[in-house]
Amino acid sequence: MDKLNRIAVLLAGDFRQWPRAAEYIFAFAEQQAVTVDYYFATWTTTQDYWYAPTMVNRQVTENDITGEFIKHNKNLINFRLVEQIKQFNTIPHRSDITFYYQTYLAKLANIMKRRYELDNNFVYDQVIEMRPDLYIVADANSSPITLANFEWSGELCYDDFKHHQTQWPVAPDLYYQANSFSNDIMAERFYYKKARQYGQIQINSNGQLPFVNNHWVLFDYSHLRRMRPVAPVLPNTHVVIRPNFPQDDLRNYSQLQLWEYFEQYAAELESHK
Repeated sequence: MDKLNRIAVLLAGDFRQWPRAAEYIFAFAEQQAVTVDYYFATWTTTQDYWYAPTMVNRQVTENDITGEFIKHNKNLINFRLVEQIKQFNTIPHRSDITFYYQTYLAKLANIMKRRYELDNNFVYDQVIEMRPDLYIVADANSSPITLANFEWSGELCYDDFKHHQTQWPVAPDLYYQANSFSNDIMAERFYYKKARQYGQIQINSNGQLPFVNNHWVLFDYSHLRRMRPVAPVLPNTHVVIRPNFPQDDLRNYSQLQLWEYFEQYAAELESHK
């Protein structure tokens, strides 16, 4: 397969299943380009406001991040471990917290990427942003895509709210690709306040507005910024790794089986509420 010359992979989000996801993320990313540079941004704690009932809270160390890159001999350019933003803890909706927490870390990762470009007088061919807890499989027979300015490979779909009575367009926050210019635009979504504003309306009115949902906000932001969605590189070949996933090689399981584990864990979370 053809490869790009040089790409940046931005890993931004809660630490979660990074040690399990690392080898799959590396295997996918290294198929995309001759040179792959990695940037990592996460919190100094594993405390997770979405999965709090089932998470063990501990400190995240530098070795937690760098160890996987050393183990797999991958090129980590820079990383940031930062304290969680305490004022976001007061936001009543977990989706709202998720949006601001992840987008803040994505902004930090993009700053590291952009600074490295400026310091070394070059621009990456493409930039991929992924969560650190992602299982992703590449198609060995496909070639990487190249996206132009104002294009991104965000996967747009419809999510069901309120017992399937209404469908709203959303963009999953697991993975997207853009060129470096467009990634700079996407990294600004941290400043998009619509999630918090509409979340407050939902609380005050006791309504069922979907706009507090972080996936809807990502969709809305990309539309507002005139980002043209392009078909995702790998439809139906990625899923978030949960603690209940099998401990052996996940490539031994079908995508359907992994989604079943994903749904089982979601049901377990609901039982803790």
